[in-house]
Formats: sequence, C-alpha cells, structure tokens
Amino acid sequence: MRTIWKFPLPLLGDWVVSMPRYSRILAVQTQANVPMLWAEVDDLQPSVDRHFEIHGTGHHLPGDPHARTYLGTIQTDGGQFVWHIYELEEGRTP
Repeated sequence: MRTIWKFPLPLLGDWVVSMPRYSRILAVQTQANVPMLWAEVDDLQPSVDRHFEIHGTGHHLPGDPHARTYLGTIQTDGGQFVWHIYELEEGRTP
C-alpha cells in the first residue's frame, strides 16, 4: 500500500533513515521551522537504510561529488540559515 511518510532531518552532518525499499523522495521542506523529508513509500516492502547528508551554504562538500544526489534546499530561523540536503548513492556510506 502506497502512503506518504515524513521524517525529521537533523541539522548536522550525516544520518541514516530506515524506510521501505523503493521509497521515492518527494520533498524536503520545513514544517513549523523543523526540517522534514517526505517520501512516498510502499509499507509492505522491507525496510532499508538510506544515507543522507546536510550541508550549510559555504560549507565544504567532502568526497566524490558524483556520490550524492541533491534533494533540495531549506531555510531555518527565518532564512538566517540555508541548508542543502543530499542523498548518498546506494552502496556508499557517509
């Protein structure tokens, strides 16, 4: 059964989210000033770990630039901070 789930995003470094296999990332935005990621999931699929990174504007992006996929940009604290969210390609870890 396909459903939309949301996941809170930490504002530092790398993190892992366990979600059903074949989940499709729909958006990254803030909700009540809390960074969130929304995904369309099939909750009958087994869970897999997916690896994400968040980087502030002007921060160094380590490693291979082809190892990550850009998902979106969010702003927090009334636009004072701007964050860029990436997913690491399958098989790569932070």
